[in-house]
Amino acid sequence: MKNTVMKMAIALTTTAFAASLGACGEDPVSATFLVYGPDGANTFPVDVQGQVDEIVVTAYRGDDRVDSTTVRNFAGPGTVNVTLPAVPHGKNVWISVEAFDAANNPIASGATPRFDSKSGVNYPVFTVRPNRFQRAFGLFADEQGQLVSSVSNFENDLPGEGRAGHSVTQLEDGRIVVIGGANMTSTAGGLNGSAIPSGGLNGTIEIYDPRNGLWNTAKQDGCGASGPGCFLALPNARAFHTATLTEDGDIMVAGGLIERDGALIATETTEIIRLGDRFDGTIEPGPNLNDSRAFHSATRMSDGRILFAGGLTDRASSQVFLNTLEFWFPGEASMRSSTFLLDNERGQHTAANIDIGQHGVALIGGRNTSGVVADTEIIFLQAGASGLELGHETRAPLAEPRFGHAMARTRCPGYLNPAGEQVPFLVVAGGYTAVGANVFSGSSPTASVEVYDIGNGDQIAPAFNATRVAAGVALSAPRAFLSGVGLEVSGDLVFAGGLDASGTPVGTADRLLLAWASNNPACTITRRNDAGGLSQPRAFAGATFMTNQFGLFVGGWGGSSSSPGADFYNSDDYSVVDLVTF
Repeated sequence: MKNTVMKMAIALTTTAFAASLGACGEDPVSATFLVYGPDGANTFPVDVQGQVDEIVVTAYRGDDRVDSTTVRNFAGPGTVNVTLPAVPHGKNVWISVEAFDAANNPIASGATPRFDSKSGVNYPVFTVRPNRFQRAFGLFADEQGQLVSSVSNFENDLPGEGRAGHSVTQLEDGRIVVIGGANMTSTAGGLNGSAIPSGGLNGTIEIYDPRNGLWNTAKQDGCGASGPGCFLALPNARAFHTATLTEDGDIMVAGGLIERDGALIATETTEIIRLGDRFDGTIEPGPNLNDSRAFHSATRMSDGRILFAGGLTDRASSQVFLNTLEFWFPGEASMRSSTFLLDNERGQHTAANIDIGQHGVALIGGRNTSGVVADTEIIFLQAGASGLELGHETRAPLAEPRFGHAMARTRCPGYLNPAGEQVPFLVVAGGYTAVGANVFSGSSPTASVEVYDIGNGDQIAPAFNATRVAAGVALSAPRAFLSGVGLEVSGDLVFAGGLDASGTPVGTADRLLLAWASNNPACTITRRNDAGGLSQPRAFAGATFMTNQFGLFVGGWGGSSSSPGADFYNSDDYSVVDLVTF
């Protein structure tokens, strides 16, 4: 196993970590890690800088902690030399920086994006308070050409350019792509009311660059001009669509609401987006869906196909929910319909892969014209006469039927299945338990949380179980149309935002912890009370987990308009990574 010697100078006055990276027999590569707090702060947030007693700098490869060093008795601005003798060479490397006070409490932390240590690129470390939300910020050049941190909104941050009902897709290189969305003004009237005014749909694409924390509007490949004429935009602006990463790195955008003749309708159109290494790319039409769909799900399965399920469609001048399934193999000219129907029409449900190999998809909850759906339907791959075919079972109903809920995929640290594998769990939180006047509303939101134990590897449907969480373990407040992310390192989850019982957007957030002990055969779940809250209320927002270990909650409806910005959530999970000796 190759190691490198990393000599890192922490220059707190210039917020730079200068590092020399190299492996035995290879030339060292110089890299700089720029460390910033929010709102122009050098290194750490202003409100904790006077409390810093020591700094811990740690190197990782993937989920393994390789080496760590501590700078003690920190006395303020100055330059401190740090040597990390066991920084791994190659890809998927990252560096964390943590600040502790005199009582050894973590008071600020952050990490680089994951990177290839062969490259001599500058990488930022954005530090924020632990277990807190912070308005997302990036690096801008001031009048003297110096990089300073400031709030980072969408580049195309113009009046009406906020987004709700948009899609959030993370690329393999860590960039985050936000597509479409709507500038919602209310939830009144549904599709035929004032929720999304005429012209309120967005077709542009914003790309978040973890190397500098900035959003960039995607541009047409080869367009040398600037401004809207060069924007890479969907031919049909849309919201409440899906955007799925294909195996070859393209993004398939499918369905959603579009505006036609002054009305909002579900569309059958799809687009295939191909992005370059920076912010340019192309869009070409994909095959039409067999059914127009909005509020549906799209999930990539292990054989590369993308499965489209349920949703809302327009038939005979009315809106109905679907029980149809269809799928697409990248490169094919048309969609294929499933040979069977879902047991329930459903939309505004959640969908996720249900095992390690991504052989199956769980469709959980949702709503239809009859009410709220409780059943969970499993769509899985099985051997057939002509190769892999779709199979179907209905299992593990929700204890509390719901729609507009959030679901996050995680793991239970320490818990292994009988085959000795660490298997994922699905955690469902919040949602409406009764339908409302339109698709943007409901009634009787719940705070309850339910956990799905996915089970034993490739034994797909038979191993799928649902366990009702013990009474008293719930979100801090009932809400629907919230967002959730699973924290990669600790296995914890964060659910944030949503609509309260009055239909008002909130910034409430909860962090849930899964834990397992050898004397308890099941995973248990608890709620921490220190997650803080979003910097502003958000409902219908998007969320993802970034490669610098922060959660990112982006866009959403704030009560009168949609937001053009995002929040970081600092999980401060670096200390839970096991130390690995190479």
